[in-house]
Amino acid sequence: MGLLGLPRISTTVGACSYALAGVTVYLNGIEPVAVGSGGHNYYGFESTSAKINGKTYSSSLKGDAHSGDEKGAEYNLGRRYDNFKGAVGISDDAPKSETQAQFRVFGDDELLYESPIKKLGDEPSTFDISVKNVLRLKIVAVWVEGSKLDYAIWGNPYLTGPKIVEMTIGDIKYRSNDTELEMDIAPYVKSGRTYLPVRYVAEALGATVFWNNKTKTATVAGANGTVLTLTIGSRIMRNSNSNVQMDAAPEIRAGRTMLPIRWVAEALGATVDWNQEAKLVTIKLP
Repeated sequence: MGLLGLPRISTTVGACSYALAGVTVYLNGIEPVAVGSGGHNYYGFESTSAKINGKTYSSSLKGDAHSGDEKGAEYNLGRRYDNFKGAVGISDDAPKSETQAQFRVFGDDELLYESPIKKLGDEPSTFDISVKNVLRLKIVAVWVEGSKLDYAIWGNPYLTGPKIVEMTIGDIKYRSNDTELEMDIAPYVKSGRTYLPVRYVAEALGATVFWNNKTKTATVAGANGTVLTLTIGSRIMRNSNSNVQMDAAPEIRAGRTMLPIRWVAEALGATVDWNQEAKLVTIKLP
């Protein structure tokens, strides 16, 4: 049950996921530590795109409030992000023309951003705020005194920062930044080396993986322009125009290409850390 005594019902739109009655309003997969501050102060439910003065946003935080109210959500960022980006304004489907609202962003209780007062029909205001070293992020929409019950929009809000992938030996669940996902094969240890599925790791780091079943080769195209070629059973990894000698060969298990992932991760610009006690591999791409 949620804060308002309603069942938790959520959906995902773009980079964000939202819940009815503002119970769970995810941002980059991060569940809020607090939502709203009163009976009318909660986020509504928006499962489709929203428009601000004719401009379409594929995902949005959208909700109602009475005059003089404010509503928002707080997120624990864990000092893991660099910037918070998006746009703010009044939804084109607001039923009252006198709607006005102001948008504010706080980092650890310090005001980081304050929008102009926005009215129905105004151009959206975009923001790109540094949240480096911010532990707790709070976003608030404040209704200007005298305005009516209407909609305020945070359009396409998202956080940028390093990509962090965490995988545990023997567990098909893994984390990509703050989102828990599931693989169809678990990492394992063989001959003292930790084998991870190449596709899951590479795609979590923003790379694209192509498989040639005839030649048994996997090609990894990284976001940094790096192109890697791995052949099943071969310890030679092709990195663009040079060959790299690995200490283990990729192998197929349960239909997946598995490899001690440090070779691929570091070639893509990431670092790899191993926690022996937790049997946890952490891959971080700045």
